[in-house]
Amino acid sequence: MNLESPDEVFKDLQSSGDPVYFALTAVEALYPPYLRKVDMVFEGRVASCCILLLEQLLRLSPQIQPSAKSGALKLASEWKAIIETGNVLEVLGFLYLLASFDLASAFDVKEVMNFVEIVAQNQKTPELCRLLGLTDKIPERICIGLMQHFEGKILSVGGKGQGEGLLKCVGGCLISPGWSSNNLGGGFIIGLTKKKRYLLAFEYVYEFNLVDKIPPIALVKKHVSHSKQVAKTLCNDGQNTPEAQIKALVNEISALKSAIKSIIDRGLEREYSPNQLRQRVIQLESRRANLKTSLSAPISEELPNWTQAKNCLLLKRLR
Repeated sequence: MNLESPDEVFKDLQSSGDPVYFALTAVEALYPPYLRKVDMVFEGRVASCCILLLEQLLRLSPQIQPSAKSGALKLASEWKAIIETGNVLEVLGFLYLLASFDLASAFDVKEVMNFVEIVAQNQKTPELCRLLGLTDKIPERICIGLMQHFEGKILSVGGKGQGEGLLKCVGGCLISPGWSSNNLGGGFIIGLTKKKRYLLAFEYVYEFNLVDKIPPIALVKKHVSHSKQVAKTLCNDGQNTPEAQIKALVNEISALKSAIKSIIDRGLEREYSPNQLRQRVIQLESRRANLKTSLSAPISEELPNWTQAKNCLLLKRLR
């Protein structure tokens, strides 16, 4: 089997006679506990092989028999017990195992979401969330909390005796009355915002179709504001030396360019004009250029000529 080519793996699974058994047996031979028993490291290449096999199994969409699902559940339970959360590929492999054998419901949703958050920056994660059936669960856990996080206040539209009614965010976003307001501080996107990963949270708002519930521009503005704070911290930590200032400027310029790209990619120019950010980038790049020039300029000191030196010596002798 050529594990470098997804199409080749797909063809091998198709021709195996029993692709489910084939994939499950292969993953069982590769997954972490087996490797660690023989003192081998669960390296990136091995993890990638597991993920590739399971991706192609999902693509094939075979019927999963109860016996195979039971075996996969046993494997997943053992895997979860010893999973190294610092290994992103290992976590991805575990999540793909859940998705491939429809096992997400067998585990606590909060626990699964914790694993999803670990791999949030991976490009495969949004698709995984859909495959795991998490997109319907995520809004219930995060929307109200996130709007509190950004807007600071939620108002009840209905008066006393009229039922709960609609909950309205001060910024104008609405939440349907059937949604729970429990666990306001939790949730996947809340976790990203607490880690100051605002643009990543911005992308997941679109992936989970929450644009009408969570204002994306609020996340972009948080990102821009945070970039200024980071720049200030970098300057302070570096005692405001020219080198520290340049580092801070580079960081903020990069952050602003990312914000501009996010605004344009999602067509939000009317809500938040990127022109003001572009102007800020121009100003910062000008400051960076000036600092670089001052650092590279030779230090010129006016050295006394020989006549001046002799006069100084003569004056000292006369004294």
